[in-house]
Amino acid sequence: MRRDTGRSAALVLALAALLVTPSAVPLRVAPRPHPPPLVPTAPAPGGAPAPAAASAPLSPAPALPASPSSSSALYDEQLGLTFTTGFYSMLYNVTAVPQVDPVSGTGPAYLLNGLTSSGYWYQVGVSWDWSPGEGFGMNYEVYGPSGASVYPSAAGSGIQKFSGPVHPGDSVSLNLYFKSGEVVMVAVDNSTHAYAQETYSAEGATSFVQPPSSTANSNGYFTGLMTEWYHGSPYYQNQQATSYSTTLPQKSAWMWIDEFACTDSNCSTRATLFNAATFGPVFYADPSTLVRFTSHGAVEVSDAYSFVTGSLSQPTVELTVGYSYLGGGLPSPPAFSYVQGGSVFTANLTTAGSTYLVDLGSAWNVTGALSGAVAGERWVTGNATSGVAAASQTLSFVYHRQYFVGTEGVGGTAGPAPGWFPAGGTVVLLATASPGWEFEGWSGSGAGAYSGSAPSASLTLEGPVNETALFYPGLTVTADRGGTVVYSYGGSAGTVASGSATIYAPVGTEVTLTARPSSLLFVFSGWGGGGKGASETLRLTAPAAAEAHFGYNYDALLAVAAALALAAGALLVWRMRRPAPPSMAA
Repeated sequence: MRRDTGRSAALVLALAALLVTPSAVPLRVAPRPHPPPLVPTAPAPGGAPAPAAASAPLSPAPALPASPSSSSALYDEQLGLTFTTGFYSMLYNVTAVPQVDPVSGTGPAYLLNGLTSSGYWYQVGVSWDWSPGEGFGMNYEVYGPSGASVYPSAAGSGIQKFSGPVHPGDSVSLNLYFKSGEVVMVAVDNSTHAYAQETYSAEGATSFVQPPSSTANSNGYFTGLMTEWYHGSPYYQNQQATSYSTTLPQKSAWMWIDEFACTDSNCSTRATLFNAATFGPVFYADPSTLVRFTSHGAVEVSDAYSFVTGSLSQPTVELTVGYSYLGGGLPSPPAFSYVQGGSVFTANLTTAGSTYLVDLGSAWNVTGALSGAVAGERWVTGNATSGVAAASQTLSFVYHRQYFVGTEGVGGTAGPAPGWFPAGGTVVLLATASPGWEFEGWSGSGAGAYSGSAPSASLTLEGPVNETALFYPGLTVTADRGGTVVYSYGGSAGTVASGSATIYAPVGTEVTLTARPSSLLFVFSGWGGGGKGASETLRLTAPAAAEAHFGYNYDALLAVAAALALAAGALLVWRMRRPAPPSMAA
């Protein structure tokens, strides 16, 4: 997994044993419950100066030689970028692209490499089917100053399983940094937070350095990036595009492509098929302009922020995408969908932001609303959530926290209409009763909800809220002249005498009505609507009316008239029988 300059003796192919006997490499799951911290890229100001720029153009791509007839040969293709400055720490994101050689069944490794000031070389990367059928794993290896692998063993590279899933198209952070006298090698999936980690002694070093004025030192060590693929036929020229990206721009870098072939059955020796590099480091005068380098059908491009290995089927642009959220809480990350190499990928965004290589003119989109930990909570963005990748640019999405306010009420209107409102904002409640109903109060649930009798009230949203406006249907009771109506429900009672009154009670209330004549001269004649009984019970489900009718009691009136007639006759007889008073003499 090292850079072969052609100046050293034949190198031992470290991963040959892994490909032949993959079970010899331990697969371990990191025991930490949470991903380790990532250390951002930090340049080392005391490093040796970068080599002078060369004015010669990039090497052209020569014609491809014929493929060998035998598919048993083992070949190794390396596409690399060598930095021209030193670093205390390095952090790069790489797209996890699964791709398998049809002959050997193996896939590539995407590697971040660091050469220290003490001459040790550290590698960390994410690989796909480094051994056939293995899936994604974290590659790691440490080489000593003599040119031999020292960790995990002299047998070759180590593979460590991630603590969780790594999905195709995920952005994986590769991190190398110094801590407590050791070099930490970390890989973290930015979407699933799956991770793997290894450490090895820094051997007294405190920084990663660049090789002197070339793509690698005499051992093939360098500080930079490399995509490496062991495959079954030479000149593997159909790699899918894989993008490395960082937030700290490089000023210049060497670009190079190599391929080697095993010359014996166990690949203990190998021969160089080609060794191509730019004539000098490429200087990124325009940080966002991609520089292309190709050899024997293999393609790579780079700019100050990114390095892309593999064939690009069409022009691409870089979209640096991140997000932030306001209002507190912890929303789910937005998903960013984009097209790379004609295939659609989806990655969960991070607040730190990541750079994606996107096909020019293709469509992208991002989640518009993010869910929270509880129902009725979300974050939404006012930014455009879809677009076309017309040029390299930075997309930053700002999400605002909202809570759902539910309002309802039977028998009137309850405002505002149900919907989403800004967290911490003010919502004004307003209840208006429909004809025949009467507002009784609000019943609210949720943080900051209102419960009370005022038809209009303001509340500050501290969380999702449900508000129910309570309306009571009215029962209009009417008593004709000559009688009264006594009503009772629950613990309430009253009387309506020769007139009308409206009572309001909760829906479903049973009201008992009793009609009573006001004197013996009147009798109850029935209820409006057909009821005949003097006492009736009705269930109140909507506004209603009950009218009690009364009529004259003719029997009583005749009796009274007869009594009056007898009394009048008796008085007349008494007067007729009464003697006349004596006359007075003049």
